[in-house]
Amino acid sequence: ATGTLAANRAPFSFKTFAENLGLNKFASTLMAANLTENYIDTCETPLTIFAPSDEAFTRLGEQLPSNLQILRELLCVHLTLGSLSHAELLNTRSITTISQQTHHVLLAEGGGPARVLQVGSAALVDCDVMLPDGRGVVHMVDCVMCCLRLLQQGVQGLSVLGRGCRCRGVHRP
Repeated sequence: ATGTLAANRAPFSFKTFAENLGLNKFASTLMAANLTENYIDTCETPLTIFAPSDEAFTRLGEQLPSNLQILRELLCVHLTLGSLSHAELLNTRSITTISQQTHHVLLAEGGGPARVLQVGSAALVDCDVMLPDGRGVVHMVDCVMCCLRLLQQGVQGLSVLGRGCRCRGVHRP
C-alpha cells in the first residue's frame, strides 16, 4: 500500500513549500546538503520536520559547517520519521531523528495556556503545517539544533554554531 500511495502522489518540492512559508535559509541549506530532492521530496514515509526560522540561521552568520557530511548531520537532527502533530508531541517524552539523535520533548518554562513545546534545544513557534499528500508535518522552531558530532568536538565544535544554537536540552542517546 505504501508503494501505491507514493506512486499516486503529485510531484513535490520541499524547497518551494518551505520558501512559501518564509523558510528560505532552511530550504537553501537543505538543497546545499542534497537533502531535498534526494530525501525529503521522495521519502515514502511521512516526516516531521522541525524547520529553523530564517532568524535562527541569521544568528549563525556564516558559521554553518563547510564539511558536507557534518552539514547533513546538522540538518538531519531536524527530521523525524512519522508525522507528529503538536498534540502528539505533547504526549511524547522524546523523539529520535533520522540521524538517531534523541531530543527530549517538554513544555518550555512558563509555557502557560499556549503550551509552548521545546524539542531538544528548540522551541516550537508555529505548529502543524501539513505537507501535501500525507507527506508529514512541519513545525517551525526558533533555533538550529545541534548535532552530536559538533557536541563531541567540544568547545571548538560549538563555536561553529555560535549563538544560533542553544545546546542545552540536547541529550545523547
